[in-house]
Amino acid sequence: MDGISHGGQIHGNFTHDIKGGYIRVNFGYLDDQGPTALPVPVTTINGSIRAIPGIDPRTFSFYSPNLGQDVTLNSNNGYSATNFNSGFQAKDASIGFQLSKTFENGINVKDNFRYAAIRGGFMGIYPANNGSVVTGATWVTGPNVGQTYTGTAYSTVAFDTRLNNLGNIANDLKVSRSLDAGSLGTFTPTAGLYVANQNLDLVWNFNSYLMGIDQGNAALLNSTTSIGGIGSGFGGCCDRTYHVSYVTTSPYLDLGWSFGKLTSDASVREDIQNASGYFNGAVLSNGSYRYLAANQYNVNYSVRHTSYSVGSNYEFNHNLAVFGRISDGVSFNADRIINPGQNDLNGSAPIPINEVKQYEGGVKGRYRNLNAFVTLFDAYTSESNYDVTTQVASANKYHSYGAEIELGYVYRGFQVRAGATYTHARITSTNETGALGMTPQRQADWIFQISPSYTYRKLTVGGNVIGTTSSYGNDQNTIVMPGYALLNLFATYHVTPKLTAMLTASNVTNAIAYSELDNISGATAAAARAFNGRTVQASVRYNF
Repeated sequence: MDGISHGGQIHGNFTHDIKGGYIRVNFGYLDDQGPTALPVPVTTINGSIRAIPGIDPRTFSFYSPNLGQDVTLNSNNGYSATNFNSGFQAKDASIGFQLSKTFENGINVKDNFRYAAIRGGFMGIYPANNGSVVTGATWVTGPNVGQTYTGTAYSTVAFDTRLNNLGNIANDLKVSRSLDAGSLGTFTPTAGLYVANQNLDLVWNFNSYLMGIDQGNAALLNSTTSIGGIGSGFGGCCDRTYHVSYVTTSPYLDLGWSFGKLTSDASVREDIQNASGYFNGAVLSNGSYRYLAANQYNVNYSVRHTSYSVGSNYEFNHNLAVFGRISDGVSFNADRIINPGQNDLNGSAPIPINEVKQYEGGVKGRYRNLNAFVTLFDAYTSESNYDVTTQVASANKYHSYGAEIELGYVYRGFQVRAGATYTHARITSTNETGALGMTPQRQADWIFQISPSYTYRKLTVGGNVIGTTSSYGNDQNTIVMPGYALLNLFATYHVTPKLTAMLTASNVTNAIAYSELDNISGATAAAARAFNGRTVQASVRYNF
């Protein structure tokens, strides 16, 4: 397929009522394929993004009928071929069980179980530069095969990834009971245990190719130094295979308290992750890239973190309340901290984790048809990551504070919802040169949205405007991504109670809105990702 979306999914459940609750079995199957949207070539002038003539960031793609197949190394040192236009492919088969039962003594037991078998892959073409002039090249593919080409050519890297097994299994069991303490209010203690296993069996490949644009479609070029391709992308650093399993065990406790107009809760959770398996990075051996046993590294470590959350809400009356919360949360890294040649994931060194500590408080108000939320926040974040396009492993800490505002108004068939968030964020610790004290990349001071709609009988029409003020394309703040406002419209008509027809139009004004800059060196960037241009879609939905 040439980057065309196709596929389908089905979901369902069977529920059986029992005394004091229910038992439910749910299932799902998805088989989907669609294009992988990666950044496209751009240029920068004095730190500002500029589109390259002939390459519209809203519509351009390296997907083309002229490309054929990408041949890559698999984890068994054999070779596999992938159509350049295959895009993203996902197959997900899942089954789950749910139990909810309240006993006569008031104890409530809930259990959620889910198993998912997940596999697939994705192919996308990434620009390694923003073009250079070649002379004496010839077309290798496309309608002009063998003819001489002189002009702009692009070095590209094929992101060819096979997701052999991303399956997971999880279970969340919790027991709770409400206790009436008379004049002291009502207490609701909860104890639970979450366990999960996540598999990570995948292969990353990065072949590099020289491409030209022929009548709007990409095609391969030969040059004096390249025959159909340039070799392994990013200097041959990054072809890799992972075979790792992550087992998470998380016991938790929660205590809720209701006392008149005051409701409070406090919870604590101990997250424990055990990782085991191995990874390998392909190396050049006897003229070709291979996975060697000597280059295989074991993964064998354990990390843990105690998270907590304490919050309260006080309702002065039915139309006015204040609230506050203090929380500490964590997410454990997985493949983002695995790099070929690295030998410190065997328990011999500390494992970085991503952590957020946040303080927030605000007010909720309602006056007739108008309601409003205002939340102030102060957050401290620690993050470790890896960018394969720059081969930079980052370890940053951030401090941010700001305010969130949400408004809603309803009058008969008309309603409007709006929101805005102000964030002042700075990098407070980093291993990146020139980033200390700077604003984190892609973090705008303001993000906003407004969504009005009107319903008349079976018809609903409306739209929304979403946007941001300007932000920086990198942590060094040398390149500016301009702010934007995107207009989207929709109409929905309920033909019958079960049949609905929908028409949507996205980016109606066809604005150029960048969401990401990439391949950055100093104050220049060779690649950027933009929202799609004006897009209109019609669909029909039927509920069984």
